[in-house]
Amino acid sequence: MAGMAAAAAVLPPFVSAAAAGRSGSPMRFVFFSYSNGFHPDHVCPAGLRDMRKTDKLLDVELGPHKLPHGTAPLEKYKDRISVLHAVNGSHCGPSHGTPFGFLAGLKKGKSPKGQTIDHALGSVLPPAPLPMLGIGLSQLPTMRGTPINYTSSAAGTSRPVPMFSDPRMAYQSIFGSVAGEKSRDAFLAETSWFTDLIEDSARTRKRLNGAEAAKFDRYVDGLRQVRKQRHSLLAMKKTLAKFKPEYTEAFDNPEHSGQWWEAGIDVGVAALQAGVTNVLTVDAGLSGPMGMPLDTFARGWAKGRKTPIKSSHDIGHWPQTGNATGPDWVKVRHYSLEMLERIIQPLAATPEPNGKG
Repeated sequence: MAGMAAAAAVLPPFVSAAAAGRSGSPMRFVFFSYSNGFHPDHVCPAGLRDMRKTDKLLDVELGPHKLPHGTAPLEKYKDRISVLHAVNGSHCGPSHGTPFGFLAGLKKGKSPKGQTIDHALGSVLPPAPLPMLGIGLSQLPTMRGTPINYTSSAAGTSRPVPMFSDPRMAYQSIFGSVAGEKSRDAFLAETSWFTDLIEDSARTRKRLNGAEAAKFDRYVDGLRQVRKQRHSLLAMKKTLAKFKPEYTEAFDNPEHSGQWWEAGIDVGVAALQAGVTNVLTVDAGLSGPMGMPLDTFARGWAKGRKTPIKSSHDIGHWPQTGNATGPDWVKVRHYSLEMLERIIQPLAATPEPNGKG
């Protein structure tokens, strides 16, 4: 709790510092959340584990230490990693997920209780068509059934930010204007449709008052924002064409959940590279316990388990004391880091101006 309170105190000046560079070179921020827990033994080098017993602020150079097996895939990035210990979200109510809580330091809930840090940063960084882009990942039936989810990010109280779960929808919304004649025509038609809705809304607004009118105004304001974003995207078609990700067979016919995880992440990274947004949030698991890609796990390492993983929820209840370094836990953790590397590598290849990625 104390650690989280200290972090919360730092965030306002942190956002202010980002705002100071609003007219300068673009800055990239990526928030990556992976559900079902993260045991300290997965990230704390063996020689530093006693640090958890101190109540003092310690700053230790990570370079001389080797990362534990749980986070071994990040060893090659160690010179660019900072690990914060003793920062937790217990006050957010982390049992079985923290929707709208963990990025705001607020109590979780079905509706956000305030603005989250990703949207706050996107609001003060150099202008981009989207203040932030959210990608929400889960099991394939969930992503197909609910292509847009509201789980982790918010523009303010009771103002959730949509997260694309269907990568096809994310692709069309961002790169549709440069994705071939059929997609381009659909993008233009959708943009025109938003204009028609906004113009027609005036007649409906005259019949409303009070709370209904206020709610309707927020709806129309959202339409105007989307239309403005689409016009901005049309104005940057050359850049979009340069960074447009490959539209593979997995977009339309995924064999397992992991293929849509990869596709969604690829669209998000391409949006960062193209300057469509400066902030990407990937919510892997939709801020809850039921979103792990079990079918993807079953295609590989899980085939040899004596007891199949029947529920994503079960992963969060695996014994951790004395078992955090067990093969099942490590493999679940390594899968999350594979997704993180999928973000790191292309961004390192196309760094920010004067940056390293």
